[in-house]
Amino acid sequence: MKKQLIALALPALLLAATCRADDAGPQDNYARIRIFQRNGVGLGLFPHHDCYRFSLMGNNDDIVESQAFKSFIHLANNKSIGMPETPNTHAQAERSKLFSQDYYQEYKLPAGEITTLTASFSDVSNWRCNTLAVKFKPQAGTDYEAMLNVDMDSKTCHLVIGSIPHDNPDAALEPLPNLAPASYCPDDK
Repeated sequence: MKKQLIALALPALLLAATCRADDAGPQDNYARIRIFQRNGVGLGLFPHHDCYRFSLMGNNDDIVESQAFKSFIHLANNKSIGMPETPNTHAQAERSKLFSQDYYQEYKLPAGEITTLTASFSDVSNWRCNTLAVKFKPQAGTDYEAMLNVDMDSKTCHLVIGSIPHDNPDAALEPLPNLAPASYCPDDK
């Protein structure tokens, strides 16, 4: 009887140990990014791509979920995977406007793999910022933030992306050394 219990318990213990090792392992292979959006602002995230492509049926391989309508009626929800709070998360109320609530979503990114980030803006008066796009290779264990700063007075848009300092998340974002412009994907890609 004891041998049967040991025979049954041993595989269960090995499986549990394997699950714990798997749960801890992927963190070393991923980075995380927090994307800020609001009604009128669209951001796209394309892991494993050094370019981007949009289609009538949505974005090809884009992983960002839009809550534009919810933002319009101020019902958008932040979606967190556990990234630390930063000055940008604390300033959300300041960035929210009439018919445009600021919100964020956090995503895992494969570390060391090229990722393209896009941002654009348009409003009801037909003023728009054309797509801005950059590419970078996220580093394992690093947290990033990205947003499009829109200045309605000067009619300018500025894409902001940086890494959150490990030792001081309340500090300013750190610039990315491997950030480069990205372009629209050719038809054969």
